[in-house]
Amino acid sequence: MARTLDPPDFELSIELNPDAPAELQGIGTSYWELDGLDPETGDPVWTHRTRDLDFKVWSGTAHYAAAAAVTATVLEYFCTSCGGELTLTSRQALTHVRQGKNIDCRSCSAAVEDQAAKVLSPKASKERARRLSEQESVRLAEEEKRKLELGRREAIVERYPVENSSSEHLIDQASILAKVGALAVLHAVGDSGGLIYPIDFNDDSIGPDQSISSELFMAAWNANLLQIHPTSPSGAFVWEEDVKLGGGVYIHKARFFLPERALSNSASRSSPPLFVPGSTWPVCGRRNALNWPSWLGVSSRRKPAVTSFICSANTGCRI
Repeated sequence: MARTLDPPDFELSIELNPDAPAELQGIGTSYWELDGLDPETGDPVWTHRTRDLDFKVWSGTAHYAAAAAVTATVLEYFCTSCGGELTLTSRQALTHVRQGKNIDCRSCSAAVEDQAAKVLSPKASKERARRLSEQESVRLAEEEKRKLELGRREAIVERYPVENSSSEHLIDQASILAKVGALAVLHAVGDSGGLIYPIDFNDDSIGPDQSISSELFMAAWNANLLQIHPTSPSGAFVWEEDVKLGGGVYIHKARFFLPERALSNSASRSSPPLFVPGSTWPVCGRRNALNWPSWLGVSSRRKPAVTSFICSANTGCRI
């Protein structure tokens, strides 16, 4: 509930500086806009907080920007030094004079007049134009970046949609190496909200060495037991053009899922992308508790130790 304010018991006169730009004049008048007086303290209650005023392009201090734009005079109060009308240097000056403190006018406060003059100086105007140009360039660059990201997200969703499909066909067609690879990756990386990431081939979490780890992962991926999820960041993909996907995927950046834990991906099933290894791989995080997918045919009471393999050219990889 809004509190009830007392009406001002003084008159505040605002005079625009004709040499100030209209935008700055607006800031000056907003700075001095008054709602009323606090009924308990008697202090002025201002309509706008200084931090809500767009003064920083003009000056680092709100009351200097306001002083360059307008002259605020509180009638029936007088300057302590010269005895003339009390032109205010800041909001605080109005509070102080109403508390009975001695306050000097703007003419007797050289610092305020000097700073107000600097705000409107040719040098300041040139610097302000430069800053505004830089800000506009940054804004345009951010807008282009946002549009590019939106376009890329649409391209990712289009290539890697999540669709209804049974996982039984995939598991029936998959090799034992692909099945073991899916289990090994799930055991090593874990399942965070249904997503499997990051994939790391440099440690022994998936297989005993990098070569076997990549072989296991690729077998599972090419069999579509591991599929790319469309929430993968755009930086996980190679782009031929701004919003045209290439054929490459950076495995350590992409997010994967098991077809039982999310709907299967027909796009990746038809043409798995090329494996592009990254130069720097993220370290795999804490291993999560393992929940073996029932469709892989592994009993929850007997979980194989998938981090130990025997591999040869003749027999391939087996647990």
